[in-house]
Amino acid sequence: MLSRYHIGTTGSVFVVISRPVVAPDPEPPQDPDADLLKLEQELAGLLVEYEVLREAWPKPAKAMDRYRIGKEVGATLSRIGEIERAIAETQAETLAGAAVQLRRLQVVMDEMRQVPPVARALLGSALGVVESAARS
Repeated sequence: MLSRYHIGTTGSVFVVISRPVVAPDPEPPQDPDADLLKLEQELAGLLVEYEVLREAWPKPAKAMDRYRIGKEVGATLSRIGEIERAIAETQAETLAGAAVQLRRLQVVMDEMRQVPPVARALLGSALGVVESAARS
């Protein structure tokens, strides 16, 4: 605490006490790629949900149950497509965000039939470096 003394014109003493200005604690900086990371988590959950639905779809004996599960599968696939597009269209700003996009690219390449093995190896190597750097 700082104190200053001032003597007024009548001889009286004024004491001015000032406290140091303390800046409020800054909010922790938000990860610029937090949205990409959230999308990836949501996508992982939807992919599990899709697999469960896909396995359950042919089993119900009742047509209405198959229809209901079929609609759920369609809605889940639609949402998966939306998330994959959002991940592809979002500009990554950090290594963590770039890792999200490289993992999606790896999945896409795995689904393609005629990707040269060297391309897969290069992507796997680059993804490993990016993921390692993002963790540190």
